[in-house]
Amino acid sequence: MAKTVSDLLAEAKSLNLHVGLVLLEEGFCWREVIAPLKASGYKFLVAAKRGKEVKKAILNYFKTGKGEVRHFGKGKGEGRVAFNLAIHRFKKQRRKRGHNILELYVAFAINLGFGEALRVWARLPEYYRRRWA
Repeated sequence: MAKTVSDLLAEAKSLNLHVGLVLLEEGFCWREVIAPLKASGYKFLVAAKRGKEVKKAILNYFKTGKGEVRHFGKGKGEGRVAFNLAIHRFKKQRRKRGHNILELYVAFAINLGFGEALRVWARLPEYYRRRWA
């Protein structure tokens, strides 16, 4: 996957296409993909897989109301890749009895700074929905 993403970005660059934001599905939220994205300088938004740590971050945000954008990472040791995790609640869904809180939220791996991420917070889900445009 990392090679595919790198190849596509290199092709876009060779064609002088402007890539303002790289949008990727959760299947691409791997250390091997995010590391070259960070190195490329492109801004990115990748749906985060709901692993143990992402679920913990979502629940923490639900309980405290703090940390909608927080430092996060994948991997261990020298192979760890750091990025920001942005947590967003689906506005149209209401919590029903017996439903899991986690179903109301989505998390994104991003390389936007805290200030920039907060400024475009309302637009992140829109950008992600428009990824096929």
